[in-house]
Amino acid sequence: GFSLLGLSAIKDRDHYTFNHMVNVCVLAIVFGNRLGLDRAQLAELGLCALYHDIGKLHVPLEVLNKPSRLSPEEWAQMGNHTVYAARTLYPLLVEDLGVVPRILAALQHHLGFDGQGYPALELLRSQTFFARVIAVVDLYDAMTTKRVYQKECLPDVALHQMVESAGLYLDPLLVKAFIHCVGIFPVGSTVELSTGEIAVVTQSNPDPERLDRPTVRLVTDRSRLPVEPSLVDLGRDGEASRRIVGCVDPEALGINSAHYAI
Repeated sequence: GFSLLGLSAIKDRDHYTFNHMVNVCVLAIVFGNRLGLDRAQLAELGLCALYHDIGKLHVPLEVLNKPSRLSPEEWAQMGNHTVYAARTLYPLLVEDLGVVPRILAALQHHLGFDGQGYPALELLRSQTFFARVIAVVDLYDAMTTKRVYQKECLPDVALHQMVESAGLYLDPLLVKAFIHCVGIFPVGSTVELSTGEIAVVTQSNPDPERLDRPTVRLVTDRSRLPVEPSLVDLGRDGEASRRIVGCVDPEALGINSAHYAI
């Protein structure tokens, strides 16, 4: 109940942080399922992800939502949200020792696979498995979400940058597994096809050798004029003439990608 009240407080205080925590929870469960975790492990991973940023309750809003670069003092406050989260969850140990994985995930999700992140720890300098999973999905969601201080990355750009962080900030095996899970062009991505058509990805290709050929829903013709949405499986032999050129910004094209993705 204590941590649920904390989650409710975050919703009232900062909508982005609340939405981010929920998004990370959903992504972590989907990813964990692909990794083969059982039901109990998925439930625990989901809780770890749901509360990973609860420490931001203790970071001033003017720091959380500052549109310009943080000062060293403000960065210290922001960086301490991992410690604040562990302190917030620590009293729950009196009632349930099972909260330990949540405390460690909250404390370590920015520590980095190479241990060079934050906070600087004398002990527990090696991330737990759940912390490594959350680090991957946390970074993906943060990079692909618009903030007051950043424009969101297109999904394929975000995944490319994550590959560059593999072995340093992120676990390289988990990065590879995450890309296999969501595809090179994740569900919900708005993409341009080689024909000039615009489409929204609705399902990744289960074949790891054909991650660049998901199922899409066409939303415009080659002249960028709206069409009756229709599903196209780019993995089918008959669709060899169509390939994805890259992701595009749906907002710039006036497309509600969520409407077509579901």
